[in-house]
Amino acid sequence: MDGRVPTTWKSARAVLAVGAIAFFVGAAMARYAMSSPHGYPDFLVFWTAARHTADPLLYDPAHLTLAAGAATGLWPAVALGFTNPPTFLLLIIPFGLPSYQTAYLLWAGLSCAALVWASAGLVRPGWAVAILPFTIPVLVAAALGQSVLLAASAFIFGAVRLDRSPRLAGALIAAAACIKPQLMILSPLLLLGRWGAMRAAIVTGLLLMVASFSFGPGRWIEWLEQMPGFVHKVQGLAAAHRFPLVSLLSPSLPLPAKLVVIGAGLGFALWCSRRSPAEQIIGVICGSLCCTPYDARPDLVALAPSGLAWLLGANASWMKRVTGAALLSGLVASPLGVALAMLAVALNQLGGSPWTLPLRRSRKPGAAALSVP
Repeated sequence: MDGRVPTTWKSARAVLAVGAIAFFVGAAMARYAMSSPHGYPDFLVFWTAARHTADPLLYDPAHLTLAAGAATGLWPAVALGFTNPPTFLLLIIPFGLPSYQTAYLLWAGLSCAALVWASAGLVRPGWAVAILPFTIPVLVAAALGQSVLLAASAFIFGAVRLDRSPRLAGALIAAAACIKPQLMILSPLLLLGRWGAMRAAIVTGLLLMVASFSFGPGRWIEWLEQMPGFVHKVQGLAAAHRFPLVSLLSPSLPLPAKLVVIGAGLGFALWCSRRSPAEQIIGVICGSLCCTPYDARPDLVALAPSGLAWLLGANASWMKRVTGAALLSGLVASPLGVALAMLAVALNQLGGSPWTLPLRRSRKPGAAALSVP
C-alpha cells in the first residue's frame, strides 16, 4: 500500500465538509433570526402548518396566527398565511415533529447544505461552492427560513443534469415547481424537446398531487381561493412599507404593458433554454418574475449559484463577472435590478456588450480569435 487516499474518498470527504460548513452557516442564521426582536421568520408558518395538516382552517391566516402564537408564544403583527400548495405539506411534515427552535435550525441548515450540493455541478472549481453559504442572498433566505432554498436546490440540480440524467432532472424540476410554483412558471420550457425529462416531470407532478390528496382534496380549492387575497395584501404592504418585491409584473401597469412584460419574460426564458445551465437557470427565474404578480427579494437566492459560476468562470467575459458579482452581493434586489440582469445576459450573448468590445479590438492582425463567452 502506498498510503495514498483514493480520489473518490477525497471527493466524498470534500462534499461532506462543504455540506457541513453550509449546514452550520444556515443553522447559525436561523439562530440569529430567532434571537432578533424584529419580525418573525417565514419558517414559523411552515412549522405551524406542518402541525395542522388535518386542520380544516389551515389556509385561514387568522386561525394559523393564533395556532402559531399558542404553540410558540410568538405573536406577529401581521396575520400569517400559509400560501404554499398542498404538495409542499409532504415536505414539511417531518419538521413539525420537533420543537420550533430545533426544527428551524434543521430546516435552515439542511436547506443551505442542499443548495451547496446542488450547485457543485455548476460552479468550477468545485470547492468554490463553499463560498455560497456566505453570500448575501443565501444568508437572507436562511435567516428567514425560506422555502426557496430547497426549491432552488431541486431546480438547479435538475437543470445541471438535464442531458446526463433526463428522467431524474425532470422529476426534480417538477418537485421544485411543487414547492415554489410562482418561481417555476417557465421551467417547462427547459423540457421542450427532452421528452424523457418531460414525461418524468409530468409523472412526478401527478404523483405528488395525488399524494397531497391525503390532506383532503378540498385543500387545492382552499389554496386557490385564498391566493388572490394574499397577493393583494402583500402588494398593499409593499406599497405602504417598501417591502422588497421583485416581480416585474406590477399591478399598476396597464394591460398592454403587462402583456409586453410577460412576452419579454417568456421570450427571454425560451432563448436561454438551450444555453448553458447557468443561463437556463437565470432564464427561468427572471422570466418567471415577468409572469407572476408576487415574488419577494429572498427568492433571488436561486440566481446566486449562477452568479458564482460566472464570477469564477475561467473564460467568462467582464459582463458575466460583473453580473455574477451583482447576483451574489444582493445588488439585484428589485424589479429594475432583475431587468438589468436580463439585459446584461442578452448583451453578453449577442456580442453587444461594451465590456467585451475592447477585447475584440485589442486583437493583433493575424492573431488567433480571442474567445469571449
